[in-house]
Amino acid sequence: MFNVTNDSVHRLCAAGCTLIAAAVLCQSCESEATRQRKAAEALVAEAVDDMDTGRYKEALELMDSIDRAYPQQIDARRRITEMRVDAMLKYTEQQLVTTDSIVAALESETYGMIDRYVHSPGIEGFDGYYVLKSVSDPKFATSTGIQPRLSDADYSFYIVAISSDKKIGVRQIELVAPGGSMMSPAVGDERVGDTDKFGSDLVMFTSAEVDSLARWAAGHPDISEARIIGRDGEVTVKLSPEQAAAIGDTYAFGLKAARLQQAKRLQERLERQLVISRDHSANRP
Repeated sequence: MFNVTNDSVHRLCAAGCTLIAAAVLCQSCESEATRQRKAAEALVAEAVDDMDTGRYKEALELMDSIDRAYPQQIDARRRITEMRVDAMLKYTEQQLVTTDSIVAALESETYGMIDRYVHSPGIEGFDGYYVLKSVSDPKFATSTGIQPRLSDADYSFYIVAISSDKKIGVRQIELVAPGGSMMSPAVGDERVGDTDKFGSDLVMFTSAEVDSLARWAAGHPDISEARIIGRDGEVTVKLSPEQAAAIGDTYAFGLKAARLQQAKRLQERLERQLVISRDHSANRP
């Protein structure tokens, strides 16, 4: 006959509880692993659906999410690794088709508008430029006034302010309309160019420096005069309706040209990416 003590009972109960707890914990771990596997598989299925319907960007985003959220799901991550090559290739091709269309449309618009401009090779020490035919003036370099231009290199917009009547150290431009006025930021002494050939006080205000001024001019076709403000004085010049309109028109052309340059840079980047994606696709294991 066995002699069962209280101590033995306690030990048996403790052992039984330990076994039960371990079983529950194991079942819990198994359930969590199953949950993660099913969740990862569901996202893989969603990514496959995105691929089948041409939503390659969304598919790539889902693949990244699977990598981040389920690093232990090796099978799911192996599947998306194989899919990612195709998704990147198709997405790049898709982007390039869209970008090619944008570039073609912008080129057509831009090159169609350039016929309204006349090209000047510029004087010694200055780059060539384009100016609207309606305000082109061969004597501008020896006059006093302002002139909106497009750069020779990339059609970027800028404004030239020149004072030939007297040296004032040109710093700013102010445009005046019946309903108000707008002034450009002031530039420093180092920006003043003394064109020895003509003896003119001249500053070329960059697109960034006159962006707000040009946008304001585009909404005020009734601009009547421009004030050229310098360190040592100022001069006021009357503007014709054609000269006033030329500021907004040239600015609009510059914006379109900037969008074209941006689209071309994207086009070149996508073409390089397409070469890489095709190489990865051809040489995958």
